This record gives sequence, structure tokens and C-alpha cells, in this order.
Amino acid sequence: MTDPLGGRALRHRRLSPLLLPAGLLLPVLVWACDDALGVDTPEGAVAVLIEPQTLELVSFGDTVTLVATLVDAAGAPVSVGLVTWASSTPAVARVAPEEARGRVTSVGNGIAVITASTGGGLSASAVVIVAQRVSRLEIAGGGPLELGWIGAG
Repeated sequence: MTDPLGGRALRHRRLSPLLLPAGLLLPVLVWACDDALGVDTPEGAVAVLIEPQTLELVSFGDTVTLVATLVDAAGAPVSVGLVTWASSTPAVARVAPEEARGRVTSVGNGIAVITASTGGGLSASAVVIVAQRVSRLEIAGGGPLELGWIGAG
């Protein structure tokens, strides 16, 4: 009788004993790598709070520091775990991580949402509004110029 698979069935049987331990080991390795990165949520933490929750920056290059606090069910702070920081609109505001703090720098006009999150799925966000204001106005041309407000008066 000839082997219709040309010996491949025999090789497949030799690999099977190796696949089961590898399949069992994979979730452990993923868990260990996540833990090594330090982004797991500390035990007892149920929420992330960010202060301030809303801020307005009026010049490009302005910076402000946001603080993320992990709290338990009673609202008490728990040991600080590592949080990751992200900006929804890096063209408006960038965030640089500094452990439980995120240093936000304005780079363009608009609105950005800055989010702090843990590896355990907890997150909180702050809204950053960047509205650069005119600090000085120079007009070339020499003629008289009348300035005034248009609107409710």
C-alpha cells in the first residue's frame, strides 16, 4: 500500500507534541511581557483621574503638566502604576510621558483630547483647547486706521 501523503502524515505527528506546550506557553509569555512593561493596572484600582480636566493654551509652545491618579472604589489613591499618554490630535497638542504625569505642549490651534490609560483597560481624558491670541499687531502703509468692536454693544 502506498502512502497518499508521501510521508507528510508522519512528519505532522512529530510536530504535534511540540505544538501543545508552545500553545500553553504563549499566554504566559504575553502576560509576562505586559507585566514587564509596567502598564498593568495596580491591584484595587478602579478608575483613572486626570487633573486638570480642561485647559486652554493661548500661545504655541506653552506647556502644562497633567497628573493622572489611579483610585480605588472609595476614591482613595492607590499605588501609582505606569500610565501611557496619547494625544488625539498631535498637530494641536503633543504629550510627553513623565510617569504619572503628562507634559502637554501646544503646537497648533484647535482641540485635542489627551488620554491616560493603563494596560488593564482603565483610562481618563482631558480636553486641551489651543487658541493662539494676537499679542502684537503691526500695520504697514501709514494711513489712519480706526479700530473698534463689532457686535453687542
